[in-house]
Amino acid sequence: MKRVFYFGFLFMLSIILSGQDMGTIDGLNARHYQIVRNLDTIDFIKLDSSTAFRKPIFVMLQGSLPIPLIINEGKSSQLTSFPYDYSAVTKTHHIINISMPDLPLAVDGINIRPNGAMKDPPIAYNKNNHLDNYVLRLHEVIDFLLDQPWVDPSELILLGHSQGSAVAIKCASQRADISIVGLSACNPLGRFEAKIRKTRLAEQKGELSSLDAQIRISELYDEWKYYSDYRNDDTREKGDTNKATFSFSENFIDDLLTINKPLYIMYGSRDVSAVASDYLPIVFESAGKYDYQMAVYPGLGHNFEEILPDGSSNYENIRWQQAFDSFWAWSMDRVNRSKDRY
Repeated sequence: MKRVFYFGFLFMLSIILSGQDMGTIDGLNARHYQIVRNLDTIDFIKLDSSTAFRKPIFVMLQGSLPIPLIINEGKSSQLTSFPYDYSAVTKTHHIINISMPDLPLAVDGINIRPNGAMKDPPIAYNKNNHLDNYVLRLHEVIDFLLDQPWVDPSELILLGHSQGSAVAIKCASQRADISIVGLSACNPLGRFEAKIRKTRLAEQKGELSSLDAQIRISELYDEWKYYSDYRNDDTREKGDTNKATFSFSENFIDDLLTINKPLYIMYGSRDVSAVASDYLPIVFESAGKYDYQMAVYPGLGHNFEEILPDGSSNYENIRWQQAFDSFWAWSMDRVNRSKDRY
């Protein structure tokens, strides 16, 4: 009953006014789609501009920061959410990538920071940058897609990276038509937990004295009390609002246990959230949840990059392709085994 009320409440908050095909994107083999609603406009792209063939859906849910889907550099355009070759996937699936709230679909490189984020994102982005909105946007995109004649609704795969993994977890725990859920660099204990873990790790490595570490932990408790007390405050114009931080700091264990579809959990062992993910098999097995696969990459960081002996990231050596290929092979095996049963 609670779930029915939840969806009814969200429906009242966000009414889809229209959804339309905006056409192909210059310089890319992709189509632009747009859903206009009262909260904001959802822009998303489908890789491979053709709609001639009916295929199932694969949704890639990117991480955080106000990063546009496309960065233009002169006459060339670069997709920002795909650090791997996806060309084989487009032969069998429609690949979908949803924009961050209120960001332009494409931004010129001169307006992009070295980390890929917009230098001056719209204020509306900050207001709408929170978990509930991302989940609702994903629901609405999926509902739109399932109404399209070029979509095969029998198979729907999600892969969320970092912040996107939280969106994938929430969405998959709320609807039954998701086939497979992939989680990349996920912290199942939420965003704020990483601050506490980093502090204790610094103490254990001798970078902080035990006294300084405890002082920092106490400061983090006070910081969290502030976020908790003002959890709905979305007025900050630069950086994450209280609402964003609180929403993405949720503990997702209960949601993970609710998902009754295959789970694929991949991460680098040097990612700060690795220990939280390491613990998931203990939780799953204790709860009788067996349909999952752990894929841990020793020595790699948050973006599957090599971690050097000094602890820094070597972004010249990124293993995203290996991680994605393994996820996709496992997913296709699970899909085929499921089909064989019927």
